[in-house]
Amino acid sequence: MFRHEKIRIRRIALQLTVEDLADRLNLKSPSAISLWEQGRRTPSTHSIGKLARALQVPVSFFYDLRTCVPSTQLPMRGITPRQRQVLYGLAAGLTHREMAARLRVSIRTIDFHHRDLNRIFGVSRVVLLLRETVRLKILPDNVLGIPPDTLLRRIAH
Repeated sequence: MFRHEKIRIRRIALQLTVEDLADRLNLKSPSAISLWEQGRRTPSTHSIGKLARALQVPVSFFYDLRTCVPSTQLPMRGITPRQRQVLYGLAAGLTHREMAARLRVSIRTIDFHHRDLNRIFGVSRVVLLLRETVRLKILPDNVLGIPPDTLLRRIAH
C-alpha cells in the first residue's frame, strides 16, 4: 500500500518546501504534491519513480511492505492459474460477467478471485491492482496492448 505521509516526511528531512520539490519534478504547480502528501491523490507509477529520485530514496520507501507482495518473491508465487486468468481479464477491460462467460464459471467465482487478489496485493481498486502486478512483473508492461482473447488464454502452469 502506498504511504502518502512518507513524501512529506522525506521532503522535510531534506529541508525542501513543496515548491522546491515541485521544481525538482518539473511540475507547473505545487498543488499536486500537497494532494499526494494529504492522501487525496496517489501519484502515477511514473511520478513515484521521479519522486524517489528527487527525494533520494528507493521506490520501496513509499510502500508499506507488510501489505505489499515483496518484490523478492517469485512473481506468481501464491497466485493460482484462475486468479491469473482473472488478472488478465481485468487488464483486458472485461466485466465479471464477460469473464465468467468466457471462462465458463460463475460470476461469483470471478468475484471471489477478484476479492482475493485485492487482499493479496493490499489494494481496493482495479487500477491499483494492475499497477502492482505490472510493477512486480506478474503482468507484462504492454498488457493493455494484448488482445483480450490472448490475455485470457495465458495461464500459469
